Amino acid sequence: MAGAPAVELTRQQGPIEGQVPLNFRLDYDPTKVQSNHRYAVSARIELDGKLMFISTEQHSVKLDGSNPQPLGIKVDPVR
Repeated sequence: MAGAPAVELTRQQGPIEGQVPLNFRLDYDPTKVQSNHRYAVSARIELDGKLMFISTEQHSVKLDGSNPQPLGIKVDPVR
């Protein structure tokens, strides 16, 4: 539904080890996926609670297994 609030299906957080690009995997409960909804992935990198990088483009995903792997998400520095 247009204008409906976003619902978070999953989240991954933890310390960053190494340099970008970083690999990630998001596991979610497929029973919560609704066929008439659209889904997107976003990313943010924080340091000591301060936002340092964030994704600024929409990264739509289909949760039916038809998306190419892996998904690349560009993050931009916060100014």
